[in-house]
Amino acid sequence: MLKRACLVIAILFLLSLFSSCSMGEKTQEMCVTPSEFSQETRDVLAAIGDETAFFDYQIDETVQSVRFYVKIYENGAWIDGGSTENDVSVDGTCRFGLRLGEETCEIFVLNEDGWMRASLSLPEGLADFPLAGTIKRTMAREIVPEEPITLLVKAWTDQDILGSVDLDDYQAGEYEAAVAIEAVFSQGDRTET
Repeated sequence: MLKRACLVIAILFLLSLFSSCSMGEKTQEMCVTPSEFSQETRDVLAAIGDETAFFDYQIDETVQSVRFYVKIYENGAWIDGGSTENDVSVDGTCRFGLRLGEETCEIFVLNEDGWMRASLSLPEGLADFPLAGTIKRTMAREIVPEEPITLLVKAWTDQDILGSVDLDDYQAGEYEAAVAIEAVFSQGDRTET
């Protein structure tokens, strides 16, 4: 079932990339925005129960790569959960999707060259917490090279606090456990870490 859902998502990515749903005309401003889909695409995503958060970015020629970082809050501290890096699209636009499950974080990147999927393991036991909630970026955010942009936070708590969490200051929240995904757009050559 999971492989079928991934295939459906890949097809939706391709269809939406080549439609003008949200990537429309290029602007001069470098920014990340939540993706906009047609009602038909939203209906298909709802039918398969997909909770992937989709975003588009627009950059200029100064940006060479984007790295997605996974941050994990466990035992009272934020730790590095891994990262994946991609060259940016030649035309300066791209669509990507982020999905946080109970065991993995999946990152899908789609541009004119095709698509890539990365999967990073999450700590065991997240499903044991009583409440889980997700907040995601809902407004456009300017891209400043080398500055992290928080896109998505999933938190497990014993109370409903996510309504008061500021994505740009998510580490100040109090959680039982949490996972955050940040994007950092970089200038210059790619570096391996």
